[in-house]
Amino acid sequence: MASKTPNQTSGQRGDAAPKGNAKRRPAATKAAPATDEIVKAVRRLDAARLRAAAVQLMASRRGDLEAVVAANRKSFEGIQAVVKRQTELLKAQIGEWRSVAKVMTIAGPVQSVAQLDELAKGAFRLSLANVKELAELSAKTQADAFELMRSRIQQDLAELSALLDGE
Repeated sequence: MASKTPNQTSGQRGDAAPKGNAKRRPAATKAAPATDEIVKAVRRLDAARLRAAAVQLMASRRGDLEAVVAANRKSFEGIQAVVKRQTELLKAQIGEWRSVAKVMTIAGPVQSVAQLDELAKGAFRLSLANVKELAELSAKTQADAFELMRSRIQQDLAELSALLDGE
């Protein structure tokens, strides 16, 4: 008896090559150009969206840089104000100490020693008030700079949300 090899057909209907296969190919090749055009159109649309998103992102980053520059400018102006006020306070204290020194030389050593304690207390209170004033000025400047950055971050989040929503 002859043995069957795997390449031989058994003569059953399911083993034969499907008929009409040649007719399907031309239909597939006709659909291919239409599919290619659709793919190209989608790619152009995606490229246009990508360009629009890139433009939006660049504008947003430009806004970020402007906000950082504004916050740095605000901080620098605050530092200048603090240094200016410190200089004014130092000049005022030096003037007061000169006045005290003149009064002490005129009043004599006994009265000068008696007033020295009172002058030291007054100078300490004045120094505390000055430190408090400078701290408040510095805190206000920092709060203003922080507010600029917080506002810009909120704008970034809104822009990102709009971009993700496709608006």
